[in-house]
Amino acid sequence: MLSEDTFWENKEKRPVGLQRSPISLVVPIWSSVTCAGLKLRSVYPEIGTADDKEGYNKIPQDLIEKYFKLFYDVLNSEHAIKKGKGANAWAVGLATSVICQALLTDSNSIFPLSIHAKGLQGVDKDIFFSLPCIVNTNGVRGIMLQQLDDDEKEKLFVSAKKMEELLQSIEW
Repeated sequence: MLSEDTFWENKEKRPVGLQRSPISLVVPIWSSVTCAGLKLRSVYPEIGTADDKEGYNKIPQDLIEKYFKLFYDVLNSEHAIKKGKGANAWAVGLATSVICQALLTDSNSIFPLSIHAKGLQGVDKDIFFSLPCIVNTNGVRGIMLQQLDDDEKEKLFVSAKKMEELLQSIEW
């Protein structure tokens, strides 16, 4: 099995708290997945659950390894990007300009933003999640919270706990 060390070129720069794959923090919200306006759970109620005979609830090991490699390739890409074009802030700048445009034009646009999650969906940890937010002239006008089933809520709480532990392990 692959590990962080397999892909981390500069081990001295690895964040102290990065001890596991970030995929362990991901919570798929199967109850909200739709296709052509139809919730998949209405057609296949077991999708993503422990009773899922199709295996959508399990992430294949080869996919985890591909994700793992991609994640660390992205983390290690800073040097290659700087070498190739001399800077690596274009994407951040572009995303920021689009969000600023939404702020200035009162467009009520929806963006996945990192937002303080304590108190949302029952989360009691002082952490931030990427959630779909409505942005207008007043800033974040609202957060589009998804309906979670009990299994998804449990996974969300586990993810929040892991994220809190990860944050607490970072040496500042």
